[in-house]
Amino acid sequence: MSVLTLVYTEQNFTESYTINRKSTLFFEFIGIVGHSYNKTPFGNDMFTLHRLVFLLLLINVSVLAAPDVRLKYDLSASNGLIPYYNNDPDFPGIFPEFIHLVLKEANIQGESIVLPPARTQLALARGELDFDIISPSWFKNHKIPKGFVLSDPLLKMTEHLIYLPQKEQFFTNNKSILGQTVGTVRGYFYHDDDTFFRFDLISEKEIIQALYKERIDVGISGDLPALFWSQKLNIPIQLGPIHSQGYVHIRLRDEHQHLLPQLNKALNNLIEKGTLDVIVQRYLQIMAYSNTPQSTSEK
Repeated sequence: MSVLTLVYTEQNFTESYTINRKSTLFFEFIGIVGHSYNKTPFGNDMFTLHRLVFLLLLINVSVLAAPDVRLKYDLSASNGLIPYYNNDPDFPGIFPEFIHLVLKEANIQGESIVLPPARTQLALARGELDFDIISPSWFKNHKIPKGFVLSDPLLKMTEHLIYLPQKEQFFTNNKSILGQTVGTVRGYFYHDDDTFFRFDLISEKEIIQALYKERIDVGISGDLPALFWSQKLNIPIQLGPIHSQGYVHIRLRDEHQHLLPQLNKALNNLIEKGTLDVIVQRYLQIMAYSNTPQSTSEK
């Protein structure tokens, strides 16, 4: 987006405005008018005329300078984060459906992009993506990296230690994984991953499969994705101690923080109307009815 910054200084008074390129013609017109008058209705006080011009600009800036914002985002996570994300255009998942409605309610254009989890973080850092969805509970001391702002909360997510039922005695609390090899998803954040050895896999599905094949003894997964893949793969697993729990938020790059009030108003309106609850319940029903177990050969 091309922008123009105008700074006007006269009689020890400075005005500065940053505007969209769409306003350039307006400024050029005003400049011609200002330089065409030797006298003004206010006498020779060109400073007064210029002050009037700037007041007019303030009135028009929202119309002339409002940029056409298109926020790019990736909600795919691991492509296995069912029911929050589902690689199906007819049933895309809780997050894609709700975020689509939030952007529509906020009158902000959006573009969904699907990237691998590790690539997503790099794209966010470079500004190739504008936001994702995260929970502060996934970060050490609940502190998200600098350069981002968080929206109001959307919904609560819980992650557990997961393992085969016969391994329950070995993982009675979170200290049980200290120094252990733990099944994790590549590109995911874990608040204490400096205390164990990550065994990165493609998705929650692969964590369940690795448990079954005894490549690992324990993993970390959200409760709903773990239960979905456990049933889908017909591999019994145990949801153990809670590893993290907290609300997820839209994590927006700093340069778009002026859009945060619009986004917050939109998501809160939809939550108050019960829209998010309806979406969540629909996907829980879809999970229940579509979870036909796979054969042992598919595990």
